[in-house]
Amino acid sequence: MKNKIVTNILIFILLFIVIFAIYGKLLKAPLLYDDDQLIIQNPLVKSLNNIPLFFKTDLFAHRAGERKSNSYRPMQSLLNAWDYLCWGKYPVGYHLTNILLHLINVFIVFLFVRRISEDSLASFLTAFIYAVHPVNTQSVSYVAGRADILMTAFMVLSLISYIKYKKDNNIILLALSLFLFFLSLLSREAGLVVLPILIICYLFYFKPSRVFPTKDIASYIGVGLIYLLMRSYALPGETARVGLEHIPLHQRLAVSIKCLFISLRILFFPHDIHFSRSVKIDASILSPLPLFSLIALVCAVLIIRRLYKKGLAEGHKKELLFSFGLLWYFVSMVPYLNIVPLQCFVSDNWLYQSSIGIFFCLSLSAAAVFRRFKMKRQRWGSILILLAYIWLIVTYSGITYKRNDDYSDPIKLYRKNLSYESNVKFYYMLGTEYGTKEEYRLAIDAFEKAIETHKTKPNLFVFNARYNLGVTYYKLGQREKALEQLRYLLDLKDVPEDVKIKWRKKATETIQELTGK
Repeated sequence: MKNKIVTNILIFILLFIVIFAIYGKLLKAPLLYDDDQLIIQNPLVKSLNNIPLFFKTDLFAHRAGERKSNSYRPMQSLLNAWDYLCWGKYPVGYHLTNILLHLINVFIVFLFVRRISEDSLASFLTAFIYAVHPVNTQSVSYVAGRADILMTAFMVLSLISYIKYKKDNNIILLALSLFLFFLSLLSREAGLVVLPILIICYLFYFKPSRVFPTKDIASYIGVGLIYLLMRSYALPGETARVGLEHIPLHQRLAVSIKCLFISLRILFFPHDIHFSRSVKIDASILSPLPLFSLIALVCAVLIIRRLYKKGLAEGHKKELLFSFGLLWYFVSMVPYLNIVPLQCFVSDNWLYQSSIGIFFCLSLSAAAVFRRFKMKRQRWGSILILLAYIWLIVTYSGITYKRNDDYSDPIKLYRKNLSYESNVKFYYMLGTEYGTKEEYRLAIDAFEKAIETHKTKPNLFVFNARYNLGVTYYKLGQREKALEQLRYLLDLKDVPEDVKIKWRKKATETIQELTGK
């Protein structure tokens, strides 16, 4: 027992050193993108007296006059409020919180994988690759991404508590697991996957040796229903359009199934990590890529089923664990299949929790091959596997370190993302950053590119770009050009009524201020 504690401490220290080595430069990074809206411009997080409101409203409740968002994230707002109490407007504290939470998550993942697999080497390798993989930067390096970190922490702790409850038959551990499940839901809606993953854990960890825990599952369903009631109370009526409602369900599913494998590619070859990744909208599931992806998904299900059956036999634990890792990934991605419309079809931060299953499979395979060579006393093979894994860790760490360099400068981050693909919001954000630095010509160029991009990739942020373009023209003394952009906002067409009202009011007030009329 003492040796185990010492080992855990040493592993935690090692993970601490590695994580701060690749994420430490974030301590000098600013708040950016949605961070300003969620923290600096959000009066609700500036007082702990507002905590009850976090559970009664959506994440963007402070934006008066706008429809509610689809995000019910009380735990994220609570953490933002705590950070604001400690750090105010200083970005260092928010980044430090995210880094520490990621460190804790990595260690929790290590403990969970070790418990489920009873394989210390595979657990260590899983935790290490999870710690450094660049796909996690969108959740760790971007303060607003902390919802994924919180959800994953509470989710994995809930699973650990449940497994321990089934072993020790301690009802307090079940209550703890249910509470942690509830906190996971309050962190992000995708926390609902705890229930199917918990069932998978039961089937894989205890196998069919016990009666199926119907009462336990009913308890988790009850907690889920309480959450849904709270969410429906906080988000009554119509919520904001998030971007993909106009696409029929069958098309959304076709593209989302294809994106399951795009996300897999990102996990293995993360050379193009960036925000707002776009994909082609296929006509139907019978289009070439969605059809191929559907066939691949069916094959994956059949492989998982075969591995599970083989794994139930004595001496085939590796197959059982491998199928568990694959199932973890595919089940965790279900909330992102756009059955309920989302903002996009694929996003790197969605992989913060689901990637654990793939990293587990990869580490399990590496550990098994390493041991096979060791048993055969083929030392060269063991060394080769070890070097290959070290190379993978170093490569991923390098990409993560470089990506965090982008986060140190908003202009660098936006330009880097735009180098991959045009995006209305990022051109608008880039123009706004240039404007604050009084580089007005560069700001105008960015705003005009946002308007041009809108023609092929519609996005409501084009109105923000037009408004800022008008203000920028005015600062340069080009009064008529400024008024032209502002007047455009007075008579918007084919947009929601609340959007029309918002921009008509804002443009009217600005025109009156500029003209004195």
